Amino acid sequence: MFFKMNKRINHVGVYVGNNKFVHAGRTTGVTISEYDNYWSRRYWQTRRFI
Repeated sequence: MFFKMNKRINHVGVYVGNNKFVHAGRTTGVTISEYDNYWSRRYWQTRRFI
């Protein structure tokens, strides 16, 4: 999952199912988060990697 915060892609996560994704932040480290309203507004696209 790719997210745009300021007109550019600057955050990436991996969808793990059940409306949750794994991502990492500078201050929070690796986190499992709910794909909620905050993230849906910043969502740009998803790509599948094989």
